[in-house]
Amino acid sequence: MLQLCHVHHKFDKNPVLKDVSLHVGLHEIVGLLGINGAGKSSLLKIAAGLLFPTAGQVIIDGKTLSNEWKQVKACIGFVPDTPAFFNHLTVLENISAMAQLRQIPKPAQASRIESCLEKFNLQNVKHRLADNLSKGFKQRLSFGLAVLNEPKIILLDEPMDGLDSEQIEWFADTIHELSKNCAIVLSSHRLTTLESFVNRTVILHEGKLVEPQTNDTHTFKAVYSQSIVNVLESMISSENKAGWSMKTLSENSLLFTWLNKSEPTLKDINQLLNNLASNHYGLIEFRRQRNSIKEQFFSTINR
Repeated sequence: MLQLCHVHHKFDKNPVLKDVSLHVGLHEIVGLLGINGAGKSSLLKIAAGLLFPTAGQVIIDGKTLSNEWKQVKACIGFVPDTPAFFNHLTVLENISAMAQLRQIPKPAQASRIESCLEKFNLQNVKHRLADNLSKGFKQRLSFGLAVLNEPKIILLDEPMDGLDSEQIEWFADTIHELSKNCAIVLSSHRLTTLESFVNRTVILHEGKLVEPQTNDTHTFKAVYSQSIVNVLESMISSENKAGWSMKTLSENSLLFTWLNKSEPTLKDINQLLNNLASNHYGLIEFRRQRNSIKEQFFSTINR
């Protein structure tokens, strides 16, 4: 759906983006991470066709943005970091104006406007001037305007700023629903929140796109249906001998980490799993632990 191919960008003579390449497929939700000034907003503007790269190409749905700008722009919905709308118009007037600017066919405009009001919970403020909205509702309006034309690519720059916890839950649900028909890239500083709804993350650091440093330890979490306090000592002794360290998370959950330098074999993992399941305390979950997005981010930019 969206391809950035060897994109470079400079402001004056200062390089902001250096040979950035990225592919985002249909249904994907990709989190774009980076410290302030890393170039996230510039990258999103280039992908949206609002900023032309110094070098490189943007390809959307097989079409090159620089060669077919007007046609490709119709496939993009962009939410900037500062909500974009007409302050002197009401919410309803803004949506109606955008429907005309986006050249949505007249027979479809009424239903599209009503759907926008409903999906973004704007019905109760539709006659309020946009300038008088709270920050959270301004974000909702800006988001609604960006997707009014049902774009194939949605780009969002810090879309969760100004949203409270309930609104963020609504935002995550909305993003998931929209991703059924498009590809989504969003930047955010809310690293913990991103964990719940992005498919993957990429990190923009010193002008380059880098893969997250996962630093995955060979750690597994085991959860039981009842307390295992009475057998902890024997379990610790047994698993230490087998090459695992054990940490108690709660009275019914444990964390196991492989102690050897070499990776655990499938046989090692199966042996641990069989041991955990054999004590008749009702093993209900056994899964590998991964570093959080926050841990991956700071590990990557500090390496």
